[in-house]
Amino acid sequence: MTGFTIIIPTYNAFEELALMLDSIAKNSILEHEILVYVDPINQSEPDSEIIRVLEDRGTHYIVNKNRLGPYGSWNLGAAVAKHEMLCFLTDDH
Repeated sequence: MTGFTIIIPTYNAFEELALMLDSIAKNSILEHEILVYVDPINQSEPDSEIIRVLEDRGTHYIVNKNRLGPYGSWNLGAAVAKHEMLCFLTDDH
């Protein structure tokens, strides 16, 4: 089976992110990787609830040192994705 990479930029929608990650885990039958790029809410620290959601689910994430927004994060993810099929999502999809 072919796989896909899901690239998710986020900064504060932890409840929506949790629902999305749970749904992907439950419903995906294809091999996939999830790349989550976390923008800090302020200039120094990411939202602690976002980090808790990601760590509770064992999801790898990268904290952006600068706020990149969705487009910058999607570009970063596309550059390192393992699969040719890419899914560009936001945390409230």
